[in-house]
Amino acid sequence: MYSRITAPSLSSLTRTWQSFTNNTSVPPPLARKQFAVQADVRRSFSRGPQHNPDAVVVLGGGLTAQGGIPHWGQRRLDMALQIYRQPGGPCPILCLGGGTPHKPAVLSDNGHVIHEGSAYAAYLLEQGVPAEHVLKEVSSYDTVGNAYFTLVIHALPADWRKLAVVTSDFHMPRSQAIFHHCSHLAALWKGQKSWFEMSFHAASDEGIFAEDVLEARKQREEESRHTWVVNTQKLKTLADLHSFIHTEHTCYSVAHQAKFGSLELDDVDDKALASY
Repeated sequence: MYSRITAPSLSSLTRTWQSFTNNTSVPPPLARKQFAVQADVRRSFSRGPQHNPDAVVVLGGGLTAQGGIPHWGQRRLDMALQIYRQPGGPCPILCLGGGTPHKPAVLSDNGHVIHEGSAYAAYLLEQGVPAEHVLKEVSSYDTVGNAYFTLVIHALPADWRKLAVVTSDFHMPRSQAIFHHCSHLAALWKGQKSWFEMSFHAASDEGIFAEDVLEARKQREEESRHTWVVNTQKLKTLADLHSFIHTEHTCYSVAHQAKFGSLELDDVDDKALASY
């Protein structure tokens, strides 16, 4: 279980809401929207230190058919913003994801693919985050890829050590297991037994899905987490992980690329699919 967000954060949220309600220049609908965002974050959970990370890492949560960000994705981004805006100075926010193998790619009006990382980055820009504080990764199509490409494209070359990883509560157990193991292998590659300090921040699931959809996704997550645990038994080095990603994993292996997006790969039932 994840510990609740700290008391100072809660008092800060309360002050933010009071400032909105007392400021007549803010339209009531905007104030209500801001309060809803803060309430979503307040119901969320965190584990590990939140202060002064080298980067905030936001896992992609899919897109709507029109290229918008689903409600659970917005909750992840709003939680990332809370961490980003903490005292101690801003740090980069890294938006992850190229897409998902379980649904067709979303195209823009001019026919280009809208990647999750790009759409999520655009949301942060709309919230006032400077472009120089937003990074993206668009090579990954699942959580294993999220972790691997976070490390090899960004964390290792940028020398990040303290990462605040943000995803949804339903997605957290598997994400935490994957990021822990992948970061351990990356630390060994650097010649260190321990290198990365990770905190995990789970955005609330409350009210985002029908109960049967949420339960179907949680079951799917637990099955996938178990598969990962079995796979990690043979992954002892970063080179092993690289080999697994690029020769065995259906999302990234050339040998299996014909299966990408096929019915053979898409074994997700309709209820769970609604959460992608």
